[in-house]
Amino acid sequence: MLSRFARTEPHAAFAGLTQYCQSRWSFTTRTVNDMDMILQPLENSIRTSFLPALLGHDISDIERDLFALPARDGGLGIRNPTKGCSSQFENSVAITKPLLQKIFHQEKELDAVELRKEQQGIRLVQKLVLKKKNKDEQRRIMDLAPIALNAAIKASSEPGASSWLTAKPSHDHQTILAKGDFRDAICLRTGREPKGLPNTCGCGESFNAAHSMTCMRGGFRGVMHNEVQEVIYYGCKEAGFTNVVREPGLQKLDGEKFHYASTNSEDEARSDIAVVGFWGKKLRRAFFDVTVFSTYARSNQPPKNSPTLKPIFEREENRKYREYKERILQVEHADFTPLVFASTGGMGHQAQVVIKRIALLIAEKRNQSYSMVAGWLRCRLSFALLRTSLLCLRGSRPRSRMVIENVSIDLAVGEGNMGRDF
Repeated sequence: MLSRFARTEPHAAFAGLTQYCQSRWSFTTRTVNDMDMILQPLENSIRTSFLPALLGHDISDIERDLFALPARDGGLGIRNPTKGCSSQFENSVAITKPLLQKIFHQEKELDAVELRKEQQGIRLVQKLVLKKKNKDEQRRIMDLAPIALNAAIKASSEPGASSWLTAKPSHDHQTILAKGDFRDAICLRTGREPKGLPNTCGCGESFNAAHSMTCMRGGFRGVMHNEVQEVIYYGCKEAGFTNVVREPGLQKLDGEKFHYASTNSEDEARSDIAVVGFWGKKLRRAFFDVTVFSTYARSNQPPKNSPTLKPIFEREENRKYREYKERILQVEHADFTPLVFASTGGMGHQAQVVIKRIALLIAEKRNQSYSMVAGWLRCRLSFALLRTSLLCLRGSRPRSRMVIENVSIDLAVGEGNMGRDF
């Protein structure tokens, strides 16, 4: 039934499988031993029916193994129900053993606090073992994967890159994707070329997913930057800062000298956001500048010995520091923080620190859980980056534009007898 539904509403079908059906299967494997062979027909149905209907194409063995990993490790969280059945049953036995022993010995006194602490310790060990197992499986897949898939796994494993994937689809909260958008998003996440792309871009170059994320024609790259800027701006407002300014201009220079030749010394230089009191100093301003880089660009490919995009984030942060920090410190007497994001949703260290502070202040202001607010803010950023990436991929880039600035419209209508049908 889910496979049929996935043909028209893949995002909803994906959520139905990962957030509902799999929990029921997990309960079965935890309470009944030796379920591996019994669940094999279910895995066959997922592999041959559900996944092709969900993604619109067949998948390879290496992709199936990848999709079984959690989203934070670059997968989709569509687990193979036949794997790990024995370990899940053993974990369930270990968790319930302390309580079972008390039942066997008919102990009337139950120290719930001590029992809970013992169970939490067992769960922590099991969680660490599972995390190591997933990391080992991820490394095995990356060793076997082609170059494009390998790079995609690194990008999708970054913090924040999977928030859109784990969010429940909802029209009210604008977290649901249309059929084509969802399949394009999965293609971008796994390094596949989406179907139906034009052969040539409006700029004259050959068109593919990599080109779409770097081409400046159409202004879609600017939209991506602006959408991220909007989320940060309104997040600061929601956190309680009253003096938040977009595109604040920097003071003009009057003979100041800087250590770095790359320092922005233009008279019209400006940052993206300025917030008074952001870092706790009441009247001190903090400037932020947003950068979104494409993980498809050759210059943004991490070194082979690096399992993450950390070197790329650090390089972009240092570039922004050299461009703005010295000028803002000396001339504005303010703080500067670069906010670096990847088009796939990941974020640099400084951006993570800023997001955490905004989330903490919103949580205190609203008296809500920090983890809940941080998840909500990461999800907003993730969807902003995803939707603008899809716009870069499918947006129109015409070869030429109709110029009307120097055309006399009233004269053209009068002489050409235009517009009478209206």
